[in-house]
Amino acid sequence: MLGGLGVPGRPALRRRSELVLYAGDMLYLPRGWWHAVAASEGVHSLHLTCRMPTTTGADLLQWLSEDLCRETTVRSDLPRFGTEAETAYFVLSLGDLVVKESEDGTLVDRFLAMRDATDRARLVPSLPYVEGVPPDPALSVHLVTARARLRSDGEGNAVLTAEGEEWTFSPQAAPLLSLLVDGGRHRLDALARAAGLRVGQVAHLVSELVDGEVAAVGRAG
Repeated sequence: MLGGLGVPGRPALRRRSELVLYAGDMLYLPRGWWHAVAASEGVHSLHLTCRMPTTTGADLLQWLSEDLCRETTVRSDLPRFGTEAETAYFVLSLGDLVVKESEDGTLVDRFLAMRDATDRARLVPSLPYVEGVPPDPALSVHLVTARARLRSDGEGNAVLTAEGEEWTFSPQAAPLLSLLVDGGRHRLDALARAAGLRVGQVAHLVSELVDGEVAAVGRAG
């Protein structure tokens, strides 16, 4: 397989380098590098391209435009047939809203919290536990969404946010939820010890998360 590499940021005006890849080879291209791939003539070829998703300023601006729909100005029609002064005022008003948001030191944190809280979960069935998680100490549980958020509300309750949904549990559940959010698989009895709860109580909590498709259970390996 032939790969032509150019320069970052724009299509290559001329070929900078040419590489021949063989079975089992892997080529890493930095983000933004233009390239072209072609099979050698008369040779069967199959290649797999993988990418790592990133979060850019464009994503932030897109979210901000949606978030600002709470403002009347943003929801208003463009002054298409207005005077030059009316159009200028409208554009200035939009700019003022964007500037106000950009000066808020929590803007990026709010965006990342929203993104993490709505990150889609991986589909992992919890067979055969389709009608609830039994109080089996040896069962293990893990979250199937990578960016769940855990916070405390005004009353000290533990609030878990994942895939756009929220679950509110008593403050005592916070230690076990923290373990799940940190990642990995955890046995029900270990979660029970961490929170000072009975295994049956933990199984009931986990059942809610499994029903919400943000957690999965199985036999500990």
